[in-house]
Amino acid sequence: MYFYTGKLNSDIHKVGYDIQSILGKLAGVVSDEDLLFDIRLIVNELVINGCEHGNKSDDTKSIRLSLSVNENKITIQVVDEGEGMKYSLFDYNAKSMESSGRGLRIVSELTDELIIDNNRVIAIIHSKY
Repeated sequence: MYFYTGKLNSDIHKVGYDIQSILGKLAGVVSDEDLLFDIRLIVNELVINGCEHGNKSDDTKSIRLSLSVNENKITIQVVDEGEGMKYSLFDYNAKSMESSGRGLRIVSELTDELIIDNNRVIAIIHSKY
């Protein structure tokens, strides 16, 4: 079992190191390399989206990250300090070559449940690892 909750600064240059440090501890908990890769991708996409789109790269704002891993479920929650958004996964058009929404579409494909509620995103994976 693994649990992390904390705040990350929205400095886009620093947040990658913070994520790497937090997720580095997962290797001792999650032995499935494919699942570990998916978790890293999901966390990276959600936190970077929160920094860039939610907090507008304002390094005076922060991102709250919660990550819990138990034998049946992995839950990743990211909350930024932005105004929030209304987003439909079905509105994303890959053929348009726009990057807006691509990260959330990737996350939705890697998760069993994706909940988007204004400035809070929850990604859930039901898995035995």
